[in-house]
Amino acid sequence: MRTLIVFEAKEPVMCQRISTIHLHITTKCNLRCRHCSVEAARNADTSPMDRTTVTRVLKQAKDMGAENLEITGGDPLTLKPDYLESIVQDATNIGLETWVFTNAQLLGQTTAERLARAGVRRIVTSLYGRSPAVHDAFTGVSASHDRTLAGIRSAKDAGIQVIVATVVTSRTLEDVLDLPDLLERHGVDGIQFSTPVPTGRAKDMTNRDLLSEGDMDRAITEIEQAFQGLNYLFLNSLFPDPDPHLGRYCTYFVDRLAIDPLGNIVPCCLLPKELRTSLGNVHTESVQQVCSAANIADASVFHWLSKGHGAMRKALGYPEMSHNLCLLCMDMLRRLFCNAQRGEDEARPSGTRQIDRATNTRANPPDI
Repeated sequence: MRTLIVFEAKEPVMCQRISTIHLHITTKCNLRCRHCSVEAARNADTSPMDRTTVTRVLKQAKDMGAENLEITGGDPLTLKPDYLESIVQDATNIGLETWVFTNAQLLGQTTAERLARAGVRRIVTSLYGRSPAVHDAFTGVSASHDRTLAGIRSAKDAGIQVIVATVVTSRTLEDVLDLPDLLERHGVDGIQFSTPVPTGRAKDMTNRDLLSEGDMDRAITEIEQAFQGLNYLFLNSLFPDPDPHLGRYCTYFVDRLAIDPLGNIVPCCLLPKELRTSLGNVHTESVQQVCSAANIADASVFHWLSKGHGAMRKALGYPEMSHNLCLLCMDMLRRLFCNAQRGEDEARPSGTRQIDRATNTRANPPDI
């Protein structure tokens, strides 16, 4: 039986209780995917957080109600196996269910079995088409398609659930529609669809890659027809019914915290750098301290994400609708963030120091 999963609107609240920690543990990756929002690369020089810090953060998140840990990057499997395994084991001991987001290039049988024993219940891996040519062109690395399929087989043999993530573009759509039989043969448990969000390397994607609104509408219909009988999920940049009356479209920062490799709590990993401001750093403060209501109310991007898309629309009188709801979210945040900055500038006495816009997170949000 087909299962269509969509995000339901929920009443946004200040982030005092969370369900998921989304930990970007590294920016190192052995692929160079065209849409990567964090521009992960082989030569990334960020070191992962030390195990003591990660474990402390996970315990604090558990105290705030967290049930899930999502470990992503970059690619977590580029880190030392003992390190990753120890983080997963600590999460399991704390009572968190762990998902690992990986391109599966390094997911051999031994690694899969070790991760399963440590407590990994599910991996999310990317497959950008049925044919190796389409997939490898998207990742920038030859033979990556074959290695991903091998990694999927290793995970399934180890008893780990596998979710495939794919990005729908004008160049990949036809090949994506041919995926169902390949996924069924490999025992894949579900597939999630999104479209490119213009941040990171995706900013360089051309109009030939991006679907128009009409094309996206048709793509959703074709996907629903092609994947009947399979579990599938439309993510927030590919949504079947862009209803402007919904309060919000995703769970980022309402009950889902994103932490970057430097320990910064960021609003969402898909936001462009000017909006991906930091609420605080887990190296110097507890998660509870960082996510205090006062901090959130005083940080424009976090403030508006915590209120939800409905509040943003109301404040702006925003009429646009789109199947790429991430794009609309970024547009509204830019307008609100700039409005807040503009009001701060007008209120600042002449001669006072102007705060660097790239790092300021303390713009006072307008009232609604």
